[in-house]
Amino acid sequence: MPLPRFTLRTALLVFSGASLLALVLAQGLSAWAWAFGLALGAASIAATLIVHAAFYGLFVLTGRLLGVEEIVSRTSQGAMVRTAAGQTARTEAPARAEGEA
Repeated sequence: MPLPRFTLRTALLVFSGASLLALVLAQGLSAWAWAFGLALGAASIAATLIVHAAFYGLFVLTGRLLGVEEIVSRTSQGAMVRTAAGQTARTEAPARAEGEA
C-alpha cells in the first residue's frame, strides 16, 4: 500500500489540533472540570481507534493463516464456477459420461 501524501495544509491542521489538545490537557491538569472531561473523551476515542485497529490486524492475520476460501457454484447449464477472494471466476465444463458427444 503506497504511503499517503501529506501537504503543508494537512501538517498545519494536525499541529493546530495537537496544540489545542495540549492546551486542554494543561487546563485539565489544573483542575478545570470541562477540560478534564474533554481530555478523557479524547483519550476514549484514541483507545477505541487502537482497539479497532488491533482487531482488524487480528482478523487479517487469521484470514491469511487460514487461507482463501473457495466457493463452488453451478450454472444453469451444469458447469461449475469456482471463485475465491481476489480472483476471477473459472468455469469448468461438466464431466460427460462415456459415449456422449
